[in-house]
Amino acid sequence: MMKVCRLLGWLAWSFAPLVLVADGHATRKRSAEIPRGTTRDLKKIFVGRCYDYIRVINPALRDKNCEQMWEAFYNGFKGKQPCEVTMDSYNQFVALASHPLPKDKEIFWSGTNALVHKYSGARLLTLEDSLAGYIANNLNWCPIAGNPDLDYTSCPGYSECDNNAVKSFWIMASKSFAQNVRGVVRVMLNGSREGGAFYSGSIFGTIELPNLPKDNVSEIHLWIIDTLNGPDRESCGVGSVAHLEARLKEHGFKYSCFDNCKSVLHMQCVDLPNIPICQFANNDSSPGNSATMLSSPLNALVARIRRLVVPM
Repeated sequence: MMKVCRLLGWLAWSFAPLVLVADGHATRKRSAEIPRGTTRDLKKIFVGRCYDYIRVINPALRDKNCEQMWEAFYNGFKGKQPCEVTMDSYNQFVALASHPLPKDKEIFWSGTNALVHKYSGARLLTLEDSLAGYIANNLNWCPIAGNPDLDYTSCPGYSECDNNAVKSFWIMASKSFAQNVRGVVRVMLNGSREGGAFYSGSIFGTIELPNLPKDNVSEIHLWIIDTLNGPDRESCGVGSVAHLEARLKEHGFKYSCFDNCKSVLHMQCVDLPNIPICQFANNDSSPGNSATMLSSPLNALVARIRRLVVPM
């Protein structure tokens, strides 16, 4: 079923430029092909991010041992063939990094990299906002066969072999993340993507969706978001989205589908307020109109000041 998405918390959003990009469906916030070697100072970055997370971002996890997590992570792939690092190599690390997820706050995505992370902010949680995802995001690494050192020159690309160190990590982390969600779950897909909004071979289609705990998920909200100025290739009930809806029904999930949620559209239109789809901002010039305020952050600030100093 198609519904109109609610406007949620737009005043809390920043006004940084943002457009929806059609990134690699399986690689998330990582590049689809990685022609580089291991990230320099990998251990320092890993441990530093870990401490940042457990001390600043989520102090409830302060008892986590970052050095122990590094050893579990590193020993999982150390000395292996670069294309023979399976997802099971990260079992110990994922177990150590795992933590409770807040109910009703998780969002999955495919083809909406920049937008989903801008939208989620402090309101929703992506895999990359969990401890494991935060530590490894945008990093690259691979072992040297029979050698404890890391290869800093060249690592297999993400699609070059199935069992490369980075791909196997994200598959394992995605599986664990999906298994631990509770309550209402959201999924943001790109309705302008060539080949369909829902790609059954993506990490979401092959790993996350099959591992969602039916007994713990009360409802799934599908958000189909078009690229501004891009084609409207798919929407609720159409093409690959219809296929996804059929899969959800088959597995007994309650779901709702939303085309171009206004709360998301408002964020997109901050960067391109003059294109036709964003002209809702000019339809109502009243001081309290959210679209008008969003189309001009400076005007919004002035309007707020006037309301404070001018008698009503």
